[in-house]
Amino acid sequence: MLRSSLSLFAGIVGFAFAATTVPAWAQVQAGAGGGAVAGGGAVAGGGAVAGAGGGAGSGQAGARHRPAAALAPAPFTWLEDSATLGPVVGPLTTQGWWVGKDGLSLAKLVPSWTSDPTVEVLLFPPVSGHPSKAERFLLQVPTGPALPPIDERGMVIGFHPFSVSEKSVFNASGLPQICDARGWYLLAPYGLTDTNMGNVASQDALDAILAWLRTNGIAYNEKRVYTAGFSMGGLNAVSYALRHQSPQGPVRIAGVINHTGTMDVIDQYNVGTLQLQQLLANPDHFGGAPLQSPFAWARVNPIRVQGGAAVPASAQAVNLKDLPIYLHWNSQDPNTNLVQYNRALRDYLLAQGALVAVNEVQAGPSTHAWSSLSMAQAVDFVAQASEAPAPGDLGGGSAEIFADRLAAYRMSRVLAIDPSTVARYRLTVGSGGSNAIAVQGARGVRRLELDLEAAGLTSALALSVTSWTTDFKPLTLVLRGFPNPPSLVLASGVPPLAVAHDPHKGELLVTPNATGAFAVIDILP
Repeated sequence: MLRSSLSLFAGIVGFAFAATTVPAWAQVQAGAGGGAVAGGGAVAGGGAVAGAGGGAGSGQAGARHRPAAALAPAPFTWLEDSATLGPVVGPLTTQGWWVGKDGLSLAKLVPSWTSDPTVEVLLFPPVSGHPSKAERFLLQVPTGPALPPIDERGMVIGFHPFSVSEKSVFNASGLPQICDARGWYLLAPYGLTDTNMGNVASQDALDAILAWLRTNGIAYNEKRVYTAGFSMGGLNAVSYALRHQSPQGPVRIAGVINHTGTMDVIDQYNVGTLQLQQLLANPDHFGGAPLQSPFAWARVNPIRVQGGAAVPASAQAVNLKDLPIYLHWNSQDPNTNLVQYNRALRDYLLAQGALVAVNEVQAGPSTHAWSSLSMAQAVDFVAQASEAPAPGDLGGGSAEIFADRLAAYRMSRVLAIDPSTVARYRLTVGSGGSNAIAVQGARGVRRLELDLEAAGLTSALALSVTSWTTDFKPLTLVLRGFPNPPSLVLASGVPPLAVAHDPHKGELLVTPNATGAFAVIDILP
């Protein structure tokens, strides 16, 4: 029975079952760090299931790390133990594992919480998304005759709290049963280490996981992906979503469930213990304190909270304004700063007109756990968004955007950005059928592409483009959708600093002036 299940799942993920040794990198890493999985960790016999009653990890606890001379972990079990924390270490042999076609991934079935099979996967560099670290994740795969079509098959990405593993998502959140009932995938990434605090390396590893799933034929609607997390996992859920609003993928998050998340990781560092500060400042996390490595922290931080309120100039969570967002916390949570962060996030998002459901409960002064949240209610709320919004949907005609890297955001794409800067700009599309668009208050972005078709605009009619920057630096606009050169381009009534037409790409490049001053660019066909 076990082998037939293995064969079935191997067919699902496109693996070739093999019994060769793992890549040399994994053997070297395992030998150096101790803690290798001798014997391959076969799944026969199952494993004890524990921890269903509630989550662990407060966002305040100190890190638990695997000792350098740790004993070899036992076969898979749902019990949380220190052997699964710290850096991911691979097995010495592939007995009981599938070897990926790439030669840098391993997978095996583990005891499942539902009738849907669950697989544990290890990815080794560079497939892991990191040059020297391995990543690990759990995936529950929908199966059966009632499996919905691909366009209705969603995925929930569940993020674990601080100082525990991805098993927490399966043990305590209720998501396995909810995803099973909906015919959805449930993905629980580890994030390279158990205390990652949503750093960019952990998010890059998740990007790599999603790319690996696509390569191995895991089929779902990539516009119907939702994030959910508790405590540190709430930070991950919000931060990953706000940084992944590109229509080109790998996915565009459609909704977010945040259970008492660490919404201001910079303040969390400032108020944390010396042990926590030393941990988060080390190279495996942020590579320095917030004052030493400000960009590493700022680029993943949803909001800065001062005086109990979000600071608008750094409130990146506004990127999620047009998504359903479910916020939950226990008002009696012993981590009072987390409650303050989430109240500030609620107030800011509601002031921006965001679609937010707030569930504040009184679950007791010692309760910081997954169990205070009705996950079914939260999933019902975010699932009202059957897909992520279209690129041209700005949620009322205007959207403020924060961008920490070169990527697409709604109908725009950041093509050049100041080094180590979180750029900021507002897009506004003309109302009442006007053929106009504005890029307002731009900061840190030097070259910005605008997709006229996605914005519902056309170069066949007179087009008006307004732009200005707050950093007094020039901004070049790249307007896509110009198959033919315009007959006239003026910036506030005079020729712009630079203008060029690329007939091969169908683009018009305009730099209105040298200082980023306010300009209305009039373009005639």
